[in-house]
Amino acid sequence: MRVQTFNWCTGIDLCVPMETRNHDEVCELVLLTRELFKRETTLAEAFPSYEYGLMDWVAESADRDKDQATANVNS
Repeated sequence: MRVQTFNWCTGIDLCVPMETRNHDEVCELVLLTRELFKRETTLAEAFPSYEYGLMDWVAESADRDKDQATANVNS
């Protein structure tokens, strides 16, 4: 989590194992972000025993390639 202060807002970069596909899931992410920002919870508490390593990243590489190819076609 990285927090930056700008003259128009507070920016937060957050990388968590969540997908946001609809409004309710975005609301869950906002709630988690607030709790993390206020130190009411930690990533370890929110995602106990979550691990993501090199083998996971490599396994997802084909999906990233497909996403990139789709983005290139649509632009």
